[in-house]
Amino acid sequence: MKTRRTRELKKCEDHLAEIESVVVEVNDTIRQRSDELSAVTRQEHEGGATYARYKDNLHLRRSRTKFAQLQTELANYDMEEAARAKRNFEKTYPKMQKRLEKLKDRVRGYLCGEYLPLMFLFMQRATLSGKLSTQRAHLESLESDLAGDFRDIHKRYIAQLVQVKACLVGAPLNSRG
Repeated sequence: MKTRRTRELKKCEDHLAEIESVVVEVNDTIRQRSDELSAVTRQEHEGGATYARYKDNLHLRRSRTKFAQLQTELANYDMEEAARAKRNFEKTYPKMQKRLEKLKDRVRGYLCGEYLPLMFLFMQRATLSGKLSTQRAHLESLESDLAGDFRDIHKRYIAQLVQVKACLVGAPLNSRG
């Protein structure tokens, strides 16, 4: 019995040794894959930084080109004409500012009371006009309903009247007989 236990113990130890070697191999593989992953991640970050540098470089080149175009455009402007336009603006701006203030005062007058009753009448007129148009639309719909319901009413009335009179005329003859 001891030999059997010894053999089973030996099998278990051998099996445990195999499992431990597999665990060591798996840990080594994990370590290798982790190192590979960190290398790839590092390359990716370096690539992103390179891309950002290229993008910034292109932006700088475009900005320099635009700046050169603007400098050329600015050099082409007639400075005397610009100075004349500025003097004209400085001359007419105060006049226009005063005119704008007068218009603002007029509007304030309209809104603050001088013409408030007139505005109230305009508002009432608009309200009543809206009500009137709504009532007209309602009347038109009722008239169309009425025309549909009482179509050929005159003919039906005459036919009914003829039937009633025929019955009345025929009734005394039957009652005599």
